[in-house]
Amino acid sequence: MIADATNQCERILAVDLRPHWVGFAVFDAPTRLLDFGLVKLPSRGSKEIRFIRLVERFRPRVVVIRGDRHRRRAEAFRRALEPVSARYSISVERLGEHAVRHHFEGLGVHNKEQRSALLAQQFSELAWKVPPARKRWQHEHQNMPIFDAVATGVVYVQSTAKALR
Repeated sequence: MIADATNQCERILAVDLRPHWVGFAVFDAPTRLLDFGLVKLPSRGSKEIRFIRLVERFRPRVVVIRGDRHRRRAEAFRRALEPVSARYSISVERLGEHAVRHHFEGLGVHNKEQRSALLAQQFSELAWKVPPARKRWQHEHQNMPIFDAVATGVVYVQSTAKALR
């Protein structure tokens, strides 16, 4: 369990970066999903503005960025967030795709569709967003960044909880 000295839960903003979209999920760690969604990033300058809005709305203590697939974009996003995170005293962490995949493979989940279904069972508010199974030739569903952000937050919370034991 993630908690400070007063045993209050830590608020976490998990982010999954895509070329023009950011999937996000906000947790009151360890188990409560507060909000989730997609944010469109129409231009480079809007990243900081959109992030500031998320930070002001949810007041997280930690932002977890997932970005192996788009490593350069993740690092650029992280650098762009440094002034914002310093202003709001937010810790910015990076979590790789390998860590997320390894965690869910340990649960018997081997693809994103299975991962989405498992997360929808854990967080019932996500059930209506579960993407349909896709064929090999189809593009990934537009809701998948939401589930990737939720998965990032879940893995971060559980890995941090293990470290505190």
